[in-house]
Amino acid sequence: MTRALRVLADAGVVARLSGHGIALAAMPPPSIAAVNRRLVEHGIDVHAIGAVEGDLDSIFMDLIGSRAA
Repeated sequence: MTRALRVLADAGVVARLSGHGIALAAMPPPSIAAVNRRLVEHGIDVHAIGAVEGDLDSIFMDLIGSRAA
C-alpha cells in the first residue's frame, strides 16, 4: 500500500493508511474515477472504492492529526 500512497502523493492527492485500505478526503465522482484510473495505470489493483462514514472520535483525531502535520 505504500506504493499506492506514493503514486497518489505524486499526483497531489493526500491519502493515508486506514485499517486495511487507504483513506482520502471526500471528493466528487470524477476525481474518484481519476484516482482509480491513476492507480490502475501504475499497476496497482483496486479492489473496492466507497464512502466511509467516520465516527466522532475518528473525525476528531483526523482533525488533530492534520493540524499536527
